[in-house]
Amino acid sequence: MVMGGFSTVFPTNSKSELRADWALGPEVVLGYASPKNGNVYGTITQFTWSFPTRADGQGVGGQYFYAINVGHGWQVAAQPVWTYSRETKVLRFPIGVGFAKVAVFGKKKHQPVKLGVQLWAYTPPPDASGPEWQLRFTIAPVIPLPWKK
Repeated sequence: MVMGGFSTVFPTNSKSELRADWALGPEVVLGYASPKNGNVYGTITQFTWSFPTRADGQGVGGQYFYAINVGHGWQVAAQPVWTYSRETKVLRFPIGVGFAKVAVFGKKKHQPVKLGVQLWAYTPPPDASGPEWQLRFTIAPVIPLPWKK
């Protein structure tokens, strides 16, 4: 799969010291979904320019993702987010691992839901702020494809 478009950032925080500038830039997605086993691998990469207060603010970031089916609704999967600051020359690239399970809830409607947990471990760069690790939980309803009935 190959996709392209634009990435945007909106200044939504009510506290000015935490609020980001507006940002806009190109984004590309490259990936592969195996028709044999349904495993998915890929990356999303974006480049953004900040404005109006930081006209020189440029950022590169993205996300790599993978989901490996291991049977009976279980997956080994993660989608860690990485960033690179062109200003400070600091790369924050986590190693991510996680597990997910599709379970069915409800006696009448049988709604499938994907439950997951991921651990992202960051290498702490010198003189930089940010997390050393992140634990992420996900709960996502599985929506059936409208063209497959």
